[in-house]
Amino acid sequence: MVRSDPANPDSPSTLYDLIAGLAAKASDRQLWALLGSSLLTGSGVLLGAPDLWPVAALAGTLGSIGTWGLLAHRERSHPSRGARVAQRLLVLLGSAFALAAMLALFFGILGPRWML
Repeated sequence: MVRSDPANPDSPSTLYDLIAGLAAKASDRQLWALLGSSLLTGSGVLLGAPDLWPVAALAGTLGSIGTWGLLAHRERSHPSRGARVAQRLLVLLGSAFALAAMLALFFGILGPRWML
């Protein structure tokens, strides 16, 4: 968890607030670039070297952050229930990708006996 700074009350108190704040402040161009590069990286890794799937999972996490930010920008001008539901699903999907990548890294550090 990210602690808020008492001197700066606008600082994020959780990791979700930090990521959501960064994605909401980014421009559409930056978010499209993040989404495109993560899709290319993830699909390239899965097609070229499937053993490196944790890298593709991290790319999936970044892609979900980019998509979340694009939906947040759209939500400002066109609020809808579907966009809010999609954002919640993207949070779950991105968290699952990040958790899978972290577990793969952890088991990779433990050695070949523990590899998935």
